[in-house]
Amino acid sequence: MPSPPSPTARRRRSGASPPRRTGTLAVNLPIVVAIAALLAIATLSYRQTSFAYPSGGGSYIVASDNLGELPGLTAAAALLIDYVLTVAASISAGVLALMSASPRSSPTSCRSASGVSC
Repeated sequence: MPSPPSPTARRRRSGASPPRRTGTLAVNLPIVVAIAALLAIATLSYRQTSFAYPSGGGSYIVASDNLGELPGLTAAAALLIDYVLTVAASISAGVLALMSASPRSSPTSCRSASGVSC
């Protein structure tokens, strides 16, 4: 019994051309350039801020001095929310890690601590 023809042989007989492949460099190069540009902009901005505030300036001070009180308070509130959410996520991850380390613990305590059922 003859073996079935390979996909390449079938394509040749049907007259279809083989699929054209694009180089990964051509596809990824614009993305790489965009990321490098964003990194350069962030680096130059940070350097400019470091020279303008040599004793150290957080986002509240920099925004307040350059944009006014309301943007400064907005930056401070964003930082405060970020810190609180970071601590909450860290505590939840720690509770889940401890709960998975001792399987005899009740899932109720895990649910009440993190809101996630183990």
